[in-house]
Amino acid sequence: MKHVLSLLLLLGLSTPLTAQDLIIVVSKKSPIKEISLFQLREIYLGNMKRLAGKTVRPIHVKPDDPLRHAFEDLVFPANFDAEEYWQNSKLQGGPDPPPAVRGWGLVSAYIAKNPGFVGYLPAEKITEVEAMQLKVVTVAGD
Repeated sequence: MKHVLSLLLLLGLSTPLTAQDLIIVVSKKSPIKEISLFQLREIYLGNMKRLAGKTVRPIHVKPDDPLRHAFEDLVFPANFDAEEYWQNSKLQGGPDPPPAVRGWGLVSAYIAKNPGFVGYLPAEKITEVEAMQLKVVTVAGD
C-alpha cells in the first residue's frame, strides 16, 4: 500500500509532530518521483548511494528539531537509536552521518542547489515547494 505523504500531510499540525506533518522532497531536477520507506531508511543510514540511476545523499535538520523526530519516527523502527547507530558506525569505519542543518529553510536551500540530495520539510510548506525549486516525492510503504 502506498502512502502519498503530500496528500496525507495536509492535515493540521499537532504536538508533537508526526509523519503526517512532513513531506519528502528532492530537487526539481531530480529524476526521483517515488521512494519506498526501505529506500529512504537505507539512504539515511548511508547504505544506499544511488537511486533512479543517480547519486543520492540525505540531509537532516539538527537532532533537537521536532521535524527530525517526526521523520525518524516514520522511517526507523520504534526502538532505533540514531545516536548509537552513528557512534557504532564510526567505530567500525562505516559511513558518516548525514549532514544536519539548522531548520527546514536551510534544508530546502541546500537541496535546491544540490540536486542529488533528499530531505524533508513541514507539510505546511507543500504550496511553496515549486517556488523553492523542489518537488514532493511519493513515499511507498516497505
